[in-house]
Order: sequence, then C-alpha cells, then structure tokens
Amino acid sequence: MKLPTDIQILEKIYKAHKNDFEQYENDNSIRDNKIFVRVDLLKIAQELKVDKDIVFGRLYYHLNHKFNYQNAGNSHVKLFINRGDYGKDEKGHEINFPYMTSILAGMQYERRKYQMATIIAIISLAVSTISVTISVFL
Repeated sequence: MKLPTDIQILEKIYKAHKNDFEQYENDNSIRDNKIFVRVDLLKIAQELKVDKDIVFGRLYYHLNHKFNYQNAGNSHVKLFINRGDYGKDEKGHEINFPYMTSILAGMQYERRKYQMATIIAIISLAVSTISVTISVFL
C-alpha cells in the first residue's frame, strides 16, 4: 500500500468539497460559517485507498502541527478541527477551506518548480550525451 502525500490528500479534499464551500453564498444556513467546511474523511480515504485513520492522522497530527499559527492578537488559525467525538463522528471534522487552498497552491507551485528543474536536468543530460557521442564518433 502506497501512502498518499500531503498534496494528494489536500487535492482530494479540494475536489470533493469545493462545491460545499461555494454553496454557502447561496444558503448560509448549511453551516455555522463559510470558512470551515465539513470533510468526509471516509470518502477521501476510500478514494486514496487508505484507512480513514491515516487521513485523519495526517490532517490532525501532521498538517495541523505544521500549519497552525497564532496571530499577534493571540487568536489561533487552525487548518483542521475535530469538532466532535472522533470515534462517533457526531459533529464531524472541518477544514479551514480558504487556508487549505492557500497551502495547496503553495504545494502545487513547489511541485511544478521541482518538476521543471528535473525536466531541465534531463534535457541537459541528453544534450551532453549527444554532444559527447558526436565528438567521439566524428
């Protein structure tokens, strides 16, 4: 079993809950506030072919620890909130959707930057190999 990366988890959440986030504009009775969107961890885990607790753990213990911060006014900005009893999933798990999209955009940018550097290195290697081959045989 290959474990999903942070970016894969956040991309799945984005795709699965983008419409939920946008629906608040039309009907603000669907949840308490626009920012926090309930996340269906079971659905995300099934799409990633891992256990629900793996997704929960990555969000709650890893990504929360990495991205939560405290403002100057001592208010806390959280990425992921466990609103109820985790075992019973009574109130559910919620993600700060705008903050998550910002984090996801940064991860995607870093991935593109890494991929571009790798492509350039491969092209450079190919050009060098062709140059050496031409100089040896001509």
